[in-house]
Amino acid sequence: MKTRKTVQVSKVVEDVNRQLRRTDLSDEVRLALAHMLEGILHATGNYKGFNYLAWIDERGCERWQEDSERAGKDLDKTPYLGNQTRRFYYY
Repeated sequence: MKTRKTVQVSKVVEDVNRQLRRTDLSDEVRLALAHMLEGILHATGNYKGFNYLAWIDERGCERWQEDSERAGKDLDKTPYLGNQTRRFYYY
């Protein structure tokens, strides 16, 4: 009889987050990784959301705030999010 093996969800999240940062992967591969991870996180009750890397790492949020302030209104965030397949998942 085979022994059942388990993996820590935190390890999977860390590994997938590392892969999602890569720029040499196609958008399709990153989307597949993201969907797989979301399924695992939801199934285990660990889903806490995600953020776009350009928004948090590449000053997307700060640039949007500055530009919105200059414009006197909230601008569309889409251009500040960058490639939306590049994500960081929380757990």
